Amino acid sequence: MNKEKFIFFSFIMIIIIFYCAKNQKESFVINFNSDYINNALKNNNIIHNRGKKTLRKGDYSLSYITHFNSPYGKMICRNKELTLNKLSKYNIPITNYYLWNNEISYYNNINNINRKLKYPVVLKETDGSLGRNIFVNINNSQEVINAVNKLKKKNDNNKKNNILVEEQLYGKNYRILVFNNNIIDCVERIKPYVIGNGHNTLYDLINKYNIDQENNSLFKVVNISYNYIKEQGFNQYSIIPSGKTVYITNVINLNNGAKVKRININDIHPDNIKLFKDINKILKLNLSGIDYISGSIYKSYKKHGYILEVNDSPGIVASAHLDKTSNRSAINDLVKNIF
Repeated sequence: MNKEKFIFFSFIMIIIIFYCAKNQKESFVINFNSDYINNALKNNNIIHNRGKKTLRKGDYSLSYITHFNSPYGKMICRNKELTLNKLSKYNIPITNYYLWNNEISYYNNINNINRKLKYPVVLKETDGSLGRNIFVNINNSQEVINAVNKLKKKNDNNKKNNILVEEQLYGKNYRILVFNNNIIDCVERIKPYVIGNGHNTLYDLINKYNIDQENNSLFKVVNISYNYIKEQGFNQYSIIPSGKTVYITNVINLNNGAKVKRININDIHPDNIKLFKDINKILKLNLSGIDYISGSIYKSYKKHGYILEVNDSPGIVASAHLDKTSNRSAINDLVKNIF
């Protein structure tokens, strides 16, 4: 890289980091106005000043606007392609991926995908979140084109269409909460499913699932994977045989109706513990929610394990770590590690 290019690149990076720092007050990593968080603060003798947005314990005080994650870490994590690119340079296991190029034709993009990736693939926005606008079980070129067109329509006219195409991975889906070089919590996210009764259609069973979710103050399944349902031999009008399990989405996210099972941190393989901590160091994060897929988190990632995403704002209050049906130890462990 010549001197002129280096100066230009550095200038652009400074602008981006400045922008992130200026706007990070818009979204706090942890909602310190939550009753659950505030109760844990009191239990740990930490004083919360809502006006100044500070926390104080003894003689030490910090601002929770700037304390948790660096502007650089936020910038990288809020672009999924940048995250994957950064992790791959440190030999962190990720899926094969391709960034849709808006400067070339559909034909050339499809040729690139067919050459680089194996089907099925997943399509998502590089800055998407909460399990929204994700297309899974895409099995051929035409389905890729259809998904790209749908994603482009969802974007407004002022937004550049940045679309990531990834090889689809299979296994158990985990969320790991890492804070200040400690694994605070880990949950397995369970793929939403319904069980047939021999009378109701799949459509009716999904509606009942979503009603039950709402009644329990949980999220509904909004991103239904019809291709995945088709692979299981059904459609939304099928009457599901009694006792038959049908998985209704491959987008496994708490915000898309997934349920959770808590994992004992002491049982996680040591290689995986080190991997999760290393990711925070690489991305310059103090707090993150790491999405990991594997046959089993109790076995080393070196045998079968991949990082799906890293979230710099892992939605502490709304996430599985503070689920109403679970114990509250994760909250207290999080707060204890602030200072």
